[in-house]
Amino acid sequence: MKTHKLNILYVLKKNKTRINGTLPLQRRVTYLGKRKQFATGQFINPNYWYSKYQLAKPPNDENNHINTQLSLIKSKINRAFLLLQVKDDEFSAADVYNQFVGKRTASERILLDAFDYHINRIQQLVHIEVKQVSVEKYNQSLVHVKSFLKFKFNKRDYLLKNLKLNFLIELETTCILVNIK
Repeated sequence: MKTHKLNILYVLKKNKTRINGTLPLQRRVTYLGKRKQFATGQFINPNYWYSKYQLAKPPNDENNHINTQLSLIKSKINRAFLLLQVKDDEFSAADVYNQFVGKRTASERILLDAFDYHINRIQQLVHIEVKQVSVEKYNQSLVHVKSFLKFKFNKRDYLLKNLKLNFLIELETTCILVNIK
């Protein structure tokens, strides 16, 4: 198993200065040469931030709180990274972020979530580009897919990464021949 290093860096977002002179601290996760940068929710006076040490100094209540929060965030990111490494699948910096915030990674996305996402998008277009009957047909297709998954695989859902043409052919054939409900 080949291992790669995860880099976590905290940087000041200098173009977002607040009225009181503080700047937001962003965390930057780099893995396999790809970056994912996102907010920490922490704001600091730039005179107190030492990027070389990744710490707020001098020690006082506010800076100690910021350092504690950053340490906690870093440990949660490392935990998310370790969980992805244990799965032994390929992943990216964005997947580390998704694991950190509790979202599914790209390799864990499931069929029924994709269906729900599509149906919700179509629902928003009712009376604009599509008719309500189209949404009802998509919902009926969802019912058929759920029945097929239960019938064929005895599962409630299916990983999108495992979806192959054969799955769709079997779905179509089973729905026509057996008329599953």
